[in-house]
Amino acid sequence: MTLNAETVSVYSLAQSSGSFAAYKENSSSTNSFVSHTAGGSGTSSVTQINTTDNTISGTFMFTGVRPTDFSLVQITEGVFTNIPYTEEAAATFNNTFNADVDGVAFNPTLIYAAKALGMITITASENGSFPSLGINLPDNVTTGTYTPTSFGTYRLIYNISGGTGTNIDGSYVGSPGSIVVTSHNTTDKTIEGTFNCTAVPTTGSNATNSYAVTNGNFSVEY
Repeated sequence: MTLNAETVSVYSLAQSSGSFAAYKENSSSTNSFVSHTAGGSGTSSVTQINTTDNTISGTFMFTGVRPTDFSLVQITEGVFTNIPYTEEAAATFNNTFNADVDGVAFNPTLIYAAKALGMITITASENGSFPSLGINLPDNVTTGTYTPTSFGTYRLIYNISGGTGTNIDGSYVGSPGSIVVTSHNTTDKTIEGTFNCTAVPTTGSNATNSYAVTNGNFSVEY
């Protein structure tokens, strides 16, 4: 679990929130259940931050979605007590993310990127809500052109609303399409590229429409 937490409060673990949780079934599993994707949700309540001993305590619960098949796991009654943390200087991000959806400019107000569980997840949204566009890439990706798929390590996701379970009418995956990584600096943790796709309904959705995502570009620090 990664928490963008600085004070005693309740934090969302859902998509675009800046905090997230993940569950891995075993050490050999390559696919995890994550809260920060379509259909995922959750909260973490930070109950104590000890700034003298640098420890943090709280509770959590979340619904994790496995991106490869959209199966779910429910994590409940989670507790963490006196977990040590270290302080670092606040990072300054100059993230950019733009695209056109059916010819209309998509200009997000919140752009967030994170590296976790072997993946880089980039999410752009309007104030942490919907609509949102997301990109998933392996954290060792090199420059080149990649084809996003509904199931796999390269994914483009367009969400127009929230939902639960696999029957998510507001969630669309980019297929066919392309993701072009033009730069990836693993030392500075920056990645840049372009993308386009036809966003079609996710498996199990009742939706029938699709969206043309064009002129996409991103430059983010994770």
